[in-house]
Amino acid sequence: MSTPRRVAVVEVNHWHSTYDAAYLTVLQNLDLDLELVGVSDSDTAIAEDRARRYETTAFTDYREMVDATKPDFVIALGRHAEMPEIARFLIEADIPFLMEKPMGTSADVVRGLADLTEERGAWVSVPFPNRQSPWAEKAREMIAADEFGPISHIVFRIIRPTMQRYVEWDSPWMLDRSQAGGGALTAVAGIALALPRDPLLATWNTVGDLLHCQGPPHILIEFEAADARTPVDQLQHAGYRCRLLRRRDGHACPGNAAVLIGGGE
Repeated sequence: MSTPRRVAVVEVNHWHSTYDAAYLTVLQNLDLDLELVGVSDSDTAIAEDRARRYETTAFTDYREMVDATKPDFVIALGRHAEMPEIARFLIEADIPFLMEKPMGTSADVVRGLADLTEERGAWVSVPFPNRQSPWAEKAREMIAADEFGPISHIVFRIIRPTMQRYVEWDSPWMLDRSQAGGGALTAVAGIALALPRDPLLATWNTVGDLLHCQGPPHILIEFEAADARTPVDQLQHAGYRCRLLRRRDGHACPGNAAVLIGGGE
């Protein structure tokens, strides 16, 4: 694929449009000859806000935006439950795109997208930035030179703000299990689980002191290398049983936090 010149961003209610990955800011600051031809969101206020801040055109329907602007590359965001429909549209329209994780809320749906991508020969990308981290790059160099030695343990820690950030960053749907697909595991587990290229299986896990859910849930999951049948970045959706964590008063913890409690079928 040649370097794109016309880029559009779909469903900018996702926090990564302006926070964390901040795709719109990155596009604005890239020293490349490209044009942000449009942003879309079903929420008119959010679409117009992003269009004003990044000097482009707002749309409330991504299909209309694609038809009107003819982008040669799309950054696809949005609610997790809506990602499969967006992905299918872009694949069938033969438009190269990058879509944020997890691309859906079930393994079967995401696997179907992978099959469709292969069938159509489409250009589809999912960002796994930790695979390009200095640690990961150095580890690959040492492994290739047979200098890494046997691996006993790897600790990957992510310290994030509370779930309130999603409300403040125009993504309150992340607190809705039907739209996000899960709780704490869905929000951040994919970042760590996508680091290894070989599949993993859960062998043991536990939950630390939740402090009566006064703070964010603390979840510990342990895995071992195995001949798994699903991509590791979709492990949390691949039939593994999850239990919704609850406070001592019986109410669900913030963000529908879940703990992996068993192997897949």
